[in-house]
Amino acid sequence: MTIYKKVLGGLVLSLIALGLWAWSPPQPLFSAPAEASLMQSASDVQWRVLLGPSIDTLRFHNLSNDNHSGVMTYGSREYGINLVWKTNTPATQTDVFFFENCTRPGDPIYGSDLIAIRVSRGPRDTAYFTYGTRSNGIDMVWAEERACEFRFVNRANADFAASGAADGGFAIYNTRKRAYLVYGVRDRGINLQWRTASPPVSVQAKADLVPIRLRWVGGQAVVTVQNQGNVPTTQARNEIKFKVASRIFTKVLTSRLAPGDSKDFVYALSGLSIEDCQPVTVQVDVDRVFQSGSGVFNNDLVTLQANAPDCAQDIVMLQQGALPTTNYQNMADVTIAQALPDMPLANPSRCFVDGDDPPTSGNDLVSLLRWDLSNIPRESIVTSVSLGLYVTDESQDTFRLYPLWSNWSEENTTWRQMDLRPDKNYDSTPVGELRPTTVGLVSAPLNSAGVEAVQSWVQESSTNAGLLLMNSTAIDGMDFACREEANPSLRPALAVRYRLNGQNRSMLLRPVADMTISQALPDASIGGRSGCHADGDDPPGSGNDLSTLLRWDLSLLPKNRAIESAHIVLHITNPSQDAYYLYAVGRNWGRNASWLQATESRAWVQPGGDVSGGVLGQFNADESGRAVLPLNSAGLAALRSWIDQPQGNDGFILRNPSAVDGLDFACSETRTAQNRPILVVEFK
Repeated sequence: MTIYKKVLGGLVLSLIALGLWAWSPPQPLFSAPAEASLMQSASDVQWRVLLGPSIDTLRFHNLSNDNHSGVMTYGSREYGINLVWKTNTPATQTDVFFFENCTRPGDPIYGSDLIAIRVSRGPRDTAYFTYGTRSNGIDMVWAEERACEFRFVNRANADFAASGAADGGFAIYNTRKRAYLVYGVRDRGINLQWRTASPPVSVQAKADLVPIRLRWVGGQAVVTVQNQGNVPTTQARNEIKFKVASRIFTKVLTSRLAPGDSKDFVYALSGLSIEDCQPVTVQVDVDRVFQSGSGVFNNDLVTLQANAPDCAQDIVMLQQGALPTTNYQNMADVTIAQALPDMPLANPSRCFVDGDDPPTSGNDLVSLLRWDLSNIPRESIVTSVSLGLYVTDESQDTFRLYPLWSNWSEENTTWRQMDLRPDKNYDSTPVGELRPTTVGLVSAPLNSAGVEAVQSWVQESSTNAGLLLMNSTAIDGMDFACREEANPSLRPALAVRYRLNGQNRSMLLRPVADMTISQALPDASIGGRSGCHADGDDPPGSGNDLSTLLRWDLSLLPKNRAIESAHIVLHITNPSQDAYYLYAVGRNWGRNASWLQATESRAWVQPGGDVSGGVLGQFNADESGRAVLPLNSAGLAALRSWIDQPQGNDGFILRNPSAVDGLDFACSETRTAQNRPILVVEFK
């Protein structure tokens, strides 16, 4: 959650209805086929709605006419159908029209859709506008049953696009009368007439989700899906099924995707082994599900291919006094005992782990292990990590490894001093486990979270507090050789595989700084372990903004290689239905930045952060978990300039002043390394 309680759904809908959602980028028009004939007369295009650029289902609209100064509403009259012209006034829900999409319920309205038009005040609570003969006035009547007989047609296209209402208006065609509804003076009844004409030709409204790209990020597959149709997707479930090695993984698109827009879906391929550096062929199937249970969609299998990740070019073994050379003396380990809270255990050559020592006491023995990783270049990408221990006293229990967050030393560390608490000074999520059922060497490969932790230690050595080995429920303890073991080959070892800078096609970077700034709290810098936030209305109803500043150290990136693409990966803790936008910051800022101040001694020129240039990327993070924010061409150009001229790198700001549904994500200070923001740069 953001700092304040999020906006209720009803408020969001009311903001939409009032036309206050002004930030959303316009949806592109699509062209009609050359052979399609437009309406017989451009004079038919004389209707507009007054509540924003789009005509949407189940929203109320004032209906105006270019040939009259007022809006058409329900109203009693002596002759003809009860419709009147009123002076332009703000819309209310008691004198306006509702449009119902009969062809594609819940979707925006397009020229191929049949529409029912109703009012909320009439002979009954709800009355439908329909063709019907009468002795006075235009042949229109009120009906109790829904009448799906109208179509809206745009001037410029054979189809009515979502922006048609704002771009020159639209025509109203009745399929039963086979005529256009137009303004015209008559002796009795409202000044409306029918102009008979052939029905307009329109292209079929179709949302076509097509997978177009496969790439790998940190061992996870990222599939890009593009809407190659001519209408936005519905908010119904659109399942994107990813099939590789006979396994199927599924993601769901629930937000609208405009024509031409694309979205990345991240698949964590848990339980799947893929051979390093080999081409991998996957199949992606899009199941398009309309709310009405029918519709036109593409559900063909699409085949994509890309090399698997982890093309490791080097491996380093770290073992006290042995590997990579006998000069390596930078490993530390210690056992601490709950039963002896003020002293480390004295045995110099053995480490211990137990959940019940002395027996039946329920007291724990735990071991702490840490390797200095400075042998691994900071620009490397860690691809796999494995821990090796030589067991001297076996056990039937399973013991687990956890990343530590608090620093320690062999000489001074005790149970009381460490005060071990999950998610306080160590991550409660295990990154590896081992079951030492026999005496001898046992290996424990780290999972993806463990690899992420080691990656973060390589790039920022000050965060390397090592690993905790424990099991509080074990009743059969294990012993293993410590770093003081006389035989160097039996000492604890860590094997790290990584890609060197010269061979990397992609590089992953952690931010050096990130924080949230708040318009409601103009002197405060927000973030840290509580997370980062973005919003356009916090607290609700205030219109105050929350924005997040992010900056990466790009000195690890090579200057002589062309960038193909780049994206930011964020771990979303509170998703949003709004879009958020990335900009370049135009002024250097510090770790204490606030809404008013870039640094303690220097204010922003524009409160809320100085923005330089246009949008560098945008995304909709409508699901919890990992979300990908791709950089556009301007974003790639900004990266290139910052790599070449580091002094110009003032980082990014993520914001949307028009948003009403806030977004929360993990900051760089979050304890779980794999949830921290990542900048991924891919080279040609």
